Amino acid sequence: MTVSGRPSLGRSSTALAVVLLALAPAEAVRYRLVVVGPEPPTQSQTVGTALNDSTRVAGHRGTGGRPWVWDADLGSRSIPFGGQSVIHSARPIAVTDDGAVLGNARPFNGAFDRLYRWIEPEGTRFLLRFERHRCFGNSASGDGRITGLRTVETFDRHLSGVILYEPDRGYTFFDGHYEPYSSQGFGVNRRGDIVGQVTRSSGAPPRWYSFVWTRGQGFTDVLPLAGWDVLAFIDVNDDGLVVGHLRRARNDEAVGWTRDRGLFFLGMPPGVTSFGSNAVNDVGQALLGVNGPFVGTALWSEPTGTVLLRDLLDESARGWKIEVLKAINNKGELVGAAPGPDGVWRAILLTPYTGSSPMAWVRADSGRAAREGASVVASPGASGSVSLAFGGSVGPVPTNLWAEARVTTDRPGRYWVRVELFDPTTGTWDERPARLLELGPKARTVESVARGRVARFLGLDGSVQARLHVWPASPLPGGYSVTLEGTHFEYVSP
Repeated sequence: MTVSGRPSLGRSSTALAVVLLALAPAEAVRYRLVVVGPEPPTQSQTVGTALNDSTRVAGHRGTGGRPWVWDADLGSRSIPFGGQSVIHSARPIAVTDDGAVLGNARPFNGAFDRLYRWIEPEGTRFLLRFERHRCFGNSASGDGRITGLRTVETFDRHLSGVILYEPDRGYTFFDGHYEPYSSQGFGVNRRGDIVGQVTRSSGAPPRWYSFVWTRGQGFTDVLPLAGWDVLAFIDVNDDGLVVGHLRRARNDEAVGWTRDRGLFFLGMPPGVTSFGSNAVNDVGQALLGVNGPFVGTALWSEPTGTVLLRDLLDESARGWKIEVLKAINNKGELVGAAPGPDGVWRAILLTPYTGSSPMAWVRADSGRAAREGASVVASPGASGSVSLAFGGSVGPVPTNLWAEARVTTDRPGRYWVRVELFDPTTGTWDERPARLLELGPKARTVESVARGRVARFLGLDGSVQARLHVWPASPLPGGYSVTLEGTHFEYVSP
């Protein structure tokens, strides 16, 4: 085998045979990362913004906001507008129970935003257009109710007021309730309850507070606690649990609210100084955004309290910097966007699982069987990963070291591949960026290269440990099979 840039003199190799190992079952909830949506063009990125309980995901591409929808069985496709040249941007805000995508669209003239609804096979339709007013949706419920704001612009004022759109009732406007102050709805549930925020441009504090509106009780104002400047209600579930955050001195703290309990803190996780709420599902799980001292995501529920998501991710998320998650469904699945190991932002879906890991682990031991064609075939689910851990002895301390494996699959396509080396001095794996490779039935060689300070990877007996991880860039309905074969070390002796 010839690899560009390698010296050929003095190179030796150790062949390895492959045997299968079982994993002990894991009881804790873990999250598996899956890339969804279209592959981003060179100058564009993809963002997942909404999903329903059937795991239909919607999102948009880059700053232009071209919308798309994704399903595990159908893949990704664009949402058309019957002449997209008239639309500057269109960003989804929700996917309903029946699979419809709801969102905001803006024409190129920039004059008015429009709320739209798309579903197959009917296509896209605008819900209503208001002359001299801009209607903007912030959130929608599973049955298609939308809340947000309508701006009213005249020669002497610019105000926004709460709106509620219901498929069976049409629009309800609340412009006059908080006039002359601005207000908007941020969350709505299947009962039509709305939560949102009021902004006072003048008058005594508080300048920013929140409200809850129900059809039976109307508006209920909720003020910030003493010592806090801002209270923002962001979402409400079907049981009436509201999530949001308090703010003072640029620091946020996530809160919940119910009519019985009033305001209560969700609990700051260790090491976090500022975090707020993004969404809540109907089983009482809240999606929280961490913004100090680092950027990330947390999850809250009554049984678990607040937990940092980074502590729950499995191997599939290695190398991803997960900071922006937009929505959570009733299965606990999360959708958003993150830069991958290659630095490109992509729409992602995080799926929780318990029990045994979806990974199939294998190990290779010293021997010559691998050179004679021994192999292991693993068949994970649509988005599961396969890992190969192997070890051997390289004798004298080499100057350069390569850990290599050959991989084939019955489902040709793009896969993430990572090979890493074990550092016995620290007891950790040398984390190397994953690469996005085209794999298929023809064997592809993958490797991890260590140049120079190779001694750090050698045990006292001259042994080396490495491991290979492979997982699909997008889910493959029906699963797939991966064959790992001919794994060996190559090294250059001094």
